[in-house]
Amino acid sequence: MGNISDANKAVNRPNYLPSNTIPDPKASNVDSQRTNAANNIAANERQNAAKRPETRPLSTEDLGLILTNLGKENSPENKQLLMLMIEHGVETSQQAFEHLEQLLKGRKSGNTKESAVIAHSKNLKYPKATEAISNYLSNKLNYAKIAQETHDKMRQFQSVLNDFSKNLDSALLTGLGGIISEFISEHKKQEKNKKEFNLKALLTHQSDSVKDINYLLSFLKGLEQKLEQSTNIMQKGLSVLVKDLSAEVSLLQDSLISQLILSKNPNNIQVAEDFFHYFMIPNPLLQNQKDMQLLISKDSRNKKRINPEKTKIVLKFETNDLGDLTVVIEIDEKKLHYRFYSNEELTQKFIVDYTPDLRKSMEALNYDIIGITNNKKTSNTIPILEKLLFPKFDLNDITRISTEA
Repeated sequence: MGNISDANKAVNRPNYLPSNTIPDPKASNVDSQRTNAANNIAANERQNAAKRPETRPLSTEDLGLILTNLGKENSPENKQLLMLMIEHGVETSQQAFEHLEQLLKGRKSGNTKESAVIAHSKNLKYPKATEAISNYLSNKLNYAKIAQETHDKMRQFQSVLNDFSKNLDSALLTGLGGIISEFISEHKKQEKNKKEFNLKALLTHQSDSVKDINYLLSFLKGLEQKLEQSTNIMQKGLSVLVKDLSAEVSLLQDSLISQLILSKNPNNIQVAEDFFHYFMIPNPLLQNQKDMQLLISKDSRNKKRINPEKTKIVLKFETNDLGDLTVVIEIDEKKLHYRFYSNEELTQKFIVDYTPDLRKSMEALNYDIIGITNNKKTSNTIPILEKLLFPKFDLNDITRISTEA
C-alpha cells in the first residue's frame, strides 16, 4: 500500500519543485517542448505583425508622394485636384490626371476643378459637361427662365419674318414660319400644364424636346450659313436675326442636356447607394420664372427605369409664403416616409399643423405614412440635392495602407 501511495504522490505532484527534489526527466522534456512551442508561436506572431499592412489616415505627405509617382509637381493646386479625385472615386492615374489638366486648361473659376472631376467620374470627357456641372454648382441653371426667353425671342422673330417674304424662297419661309409657330404653341401648352401641375406632361415634353430642339438648331444654322453667303442686304439682315435666335435656342438645348448630364451615374458605383434621374420643371408655386428640381431614384437592378414600388423622390422648390423647402419621400410599396428640410420656423410649424391632412390625403390614395421628420437646414448644411447627385467619399474615412516585406 505504501508503494502505491508514493506512486500517486509522484504522478499528482504540483508543477513547482522544491529545491531538494530531483526533476522527473520525462516531465522536464514535456515542459521544454511546451516552452519551445510557445517561443515559436511568439516568433511567428512577430513575423506576421511585421508583414501585416499598416493603415493610417491620408496625409499631405501621401498626396505629395502620389504626385511624385505620377510625375506631377507637388503644388497646392495639384494637391487640391488630387484630393477631389479621391473624394469622387476617380482613379489616381497619370492618364486621368492629364485628362483633367486638359479640361481645366484656361479655366480658373471657383468650382471648375470639382466640375471637371465630376464630369470625368461620369465618363463625360468633353468641356460642355464640365461647364454644365459648373453652372449647376453656381446656381446658374434656370430652365424655366431660358424656356420663357426662347419663347419671347421666337415671338419677336415671327413678327418680323413676313418682312422678308420678297427676299426669301416662299417654301423656305413657310417651313420656317411653321416650325416657329409650333414651338410657340407648344410653350403655351406647357404653361397650362405648369399651372395645373401636370407633372407627367411636363416631363414628357422635356424628353421629346431634346430631339425637336436639335432639329430646329440644325435647321437654323444651315439657314444662317446660306444667308451669310448672299449678296442681298435684306438676306444678310435676316441672317443676323437667325443667328440671334439660334444662340437663344442653343441655351435651351444646353439646359435640357445639362439635366441628362446630371442624371448620369458615376463610374465608381461604390460611392453611393442610390443614383437619381434629375429634372428641372417650371415651378407652378411662383409667379416668376423659377425651377422646381426633382430627383427620382433609379431602379437598383435596371438603371434606365424607375421602380414606383421601391424608390425615393426628392423635391426642392420655394413658395412665396414658405420660402425654400426640400422634401424627401421614401416609397416602399404602399408605405411612405417623409423628411422635410427648411430654414424657416414658420414653415416647420406649417408642416406640423398640416401633417394630419397629409396623412388623410395619402390614405385616400391607399398609402400609409409611417414617418414624418421635420429638419431645420443651417448655413453649414451641405445641399441635399448636391449630396445625392454628386456622392463622394469622406476624406476623413480614407486610409493609407502600407506594407513591409
